[in-house]
Parts: sequence; C-alpha cells; structure tokens
Amino acid sequence: KRSVALPFRAPETPSKLKNMLEESDVLVESFRPGVLEKLFEVQSADELLDSFPRLVIARVNGYGSLHKAPGHDINFMAASGVLGMMSRPEPLPAQFADIAGGSWPAALQIVAALFERERLSSTRVDRKTQRLIEVNI
Repeated sequence: KRSVALPFRAPETPSKLKNMLEESDVLVESFRPGVLEKLFEVQSADELLDSFPRLVIARVNGYGSLHKAPGHDINFMAASGVLGMMSRPEPLPAQFADIAGGSWPAALQIVAALFERERLSSTRVDRKTQRLIEVNI
C-alpha cells in the first residue's frame, strides 16, 4: 500500500496518476460523479479499464453515479431509518453507514473482482463489467 499527495489542478497530475496505475491492481475512489474522469482526463472509467486491463476500479459514493449531491454518514443513517431507531440520535464514534454500507461491500467486491481476474487470466475474454465496481451507500 502506498499513498501519494498530488496537487489536484496541476497539469502534470493526470500523467503521474496514470503512471502509478501501470503497477496498480485496484483504484478506489469516492469522489462525486465525474471527478475521476476529470482528474484522469478521460471520458469514462471504461477508458481507464481499456488502458489498464488488469485494473479494478471501485467507486464508493453516496447516491450513485447519476446523482451529483455529496453524501454524509448522518444523511445515510436518516435515509435508511437507522437514525429514527436510535433512542437518542447523536453522532456515533465511527462512520456507521460509511462502513456498513460502503467500505465492507466495496472490500468484498474488490476481493471477488481480483479473484475473478486471476481465475480468468488465461482467457482472452474481457470482463470489464466485473472490474468496475460501484457501491452506493
């Protein structure tokens, strides 16, 4: 696992990010819809998958790729009814909805996609839909 800090608007950022994808297995992003494409200067995530055939992309966001609004843990808890079931609605010590509705499902789907990628590595069938994961909290 590596982390890197790059200036978002710097002109060299897209090429640096694409260079890192050459050696990457998974790209996890939680931006609003359209930000990943803007950051990598591509039209769609499919374009990244075409350029990097071993890459698995996991998109974890609040309301799905068609909704531009940001999401927050407390909003997800309210929308799901969990907040109303609490005797005293107050912030929890952890991001409950983000973990239960986003992180865990994303992690399981990433593992499944990596397993499937390795299992099918000897075939020429492109299973792009199994390499693009979208988890909506």
